[in-house]
Amino acid sequence: MRCLGLSGGYRHDAAACLVEDGVILAYVEEERLSRQRHAVGSGPRRCIDWVLEESGVELGDVDAVGLAWNPHFDGDVDEISADSPEYAELSASAFAGRDLPKTFYVDHHLAHAASAYRTSPYRSSLVLTIDGYGDARSMVVYRADGDRLVELASAGLQHSWGWLYQMVTEHTGLGSWQHAGKTMALAALGTPRYAGVFDEFRTFGQGFPSPEEVGMADVVRDNRRLGGAYYDEAESWLGSRLQQYGFEASRPRSPRYDRVTGARLHPPVADAAADLASSLQKTFEEYLEDIASTYLRREGLEHLCVAGGVGLNCKAMGSLLTRLPNLRGIYVPPVAADMGGALGAAVEVLNALGDHRRPDITDARLGPSYSDGDIAGILGSYGISHKRSNDIAADTADLVADGRVVGWFQGRAEVGPRALGARSIVARPDRDDLAWRANTQIKNREPWRPFSPSVLPGEYMNTRWKHADQASPHMALALDAVDVDGLAAVVHDDGTSRVQRVAYGEDDPYTALLREMEKRTGAPAVLNTSLNGREEPIVTRPPEALKLLFTSQMDALAMGSFLITK
Repeated sequence: MRCLGLSGGYRHDAAACLVEDGVILAYVEEERLSRQRHAVGSGPRRCIDWVLEESGVELGDVDAVGLAWNPHFDGDVDEISADSPEYAELSASAFAGRDLPKTFYVDHHLAHAASAYRTSPYRSSLVLTIDGYGDARSMVVYRADGDRLVELASAGLQHSWGWLYQMVTEHTGLGSWQHAGKTMALAALGTPRYAGVFDEFRTFGQGFPSPEEVGMADVVRDNRRLGGAYYDEAESWLGSRLQQYGFEASRPRSPRYDRVTGARLHPPVADAAADLASSLQKTFEEYLEDIASTYLRREGLEHLCVAGGVGLNCKAMGSLLTRLPNLRGIYVPPVAADMGGALGAAVEVLNALGDHRRPDITDARLGPSYSDGDIAGILGSYGISHKRSNDIAADTADLVADGRVVGWFQGRAEVGPRALGARSIVARPDRDDLAWRANTQIKNREPWRPFSPSVLPGEYMNTRWKHADQASPHMALALDAVDVDGLAAVVHDDGTSRVQRVAYGEDDPYTALLREMEKRTGAPAVLNTSLNGREEPIVTRPPEALKLLFTSQMDALAMGSFLITK
């Protein structure tokens, strides 16, 4: 049975995922094809065409379509009538007017929950979905057993942690909601002296004044006004709270650039901004501990799954390993944010139709790939000098061990916001000068932003991080470092690393690279960050990788069997 899952109903993070008989055939985000970050304002049109073509499947051969949103805010999985205006609009906007298979709305948070639990290794679990807003809710708690997901509790928009992170990101001058991850990183540089600002959020379901309290009860069934007028009311409330605590908002400054290198220069972050970020992060971690422990204990469960955009807060997720000693495992999928709704909608519709098989997304490299023939043709058409390598992993390791920063473009692209060894920039993990270079001269971002290590499981990993047995293959959990020797570039100021446990198999190119690094440096590890420039989606195609190589201070690019150096 085949189901095509789609996200993007809220005009951002559109994606398409095709699942057949419990296997993910193809999965890509719209942003990777359109090159517009988060595909803001777009639906899933390009990605639909790509996953069908990649899988060799016609739309008429698909059994069902699942949408990770329900504009009616009612029901879990609801079939859309073929004679409804909604069906006609979807057909015209996303499918070029073609007739659709049976098509179903899936509650936004249920799609998130399914993307986590139904791809996890657990057969029973507590499931938390936490985001900005979706189908009029910001958080839902589920109990999962076997093939069933049962809702236990939910919170409306007044309890939106996603909105709270967005607002704090704006008040600290770091940017819009697209940059909320910076706030998590900045928290490590501050002290939580503004924690009282967020006291209202410590109780489930409370936070901002509710729509009813501000005379907007009618907006709870209007997505546009929920994300507009009510958001403005909530932000005004937070602004008043910040004034009470003496916080002065920072605003983005016009960018300046180094005259020699061309690198973007970033002004120092104000202490108050770092302290506000620290206060929010501390409050959220304490809240997450409280809500998770309460429901785990009440339901007699030992495993936790988390999805929704706030689930990408790897520091908070990793903190649960220490805060909850009886927690036996935590799972966050590589597509925790709204792009994950495509996967969740597909597997939830299939489950409702009687297909209970669970896809494996341990390896999230499910997007476009390019053969050596494709790459050779592109290099030739541009007249770019290159070397064809007989051992690309060994040749790349030579460069990295020598202190070079190298782009790594191999196989199918990852899905999700984090580079997992297909579209990566790699460097030595033991030199903080390389981290500075990658931040300021390649990615053109703030110099305090942290980097992740990709590490092979084994003694090296086990002796350097607490809870190494829980390390995520998707960089989902920040782990406390216990031995920082040789990790100067990949341990953040709070003493944690967002570790990627690489478990692709010995014949995989990325595994081979780490093995070659171990031969040269003694460490089966590299600094790993996404292959992209500032404000760009992760690279998908060879020309995009080449552009980054020649417009930044990156030293080389390993693409397929080809090595391009400068």
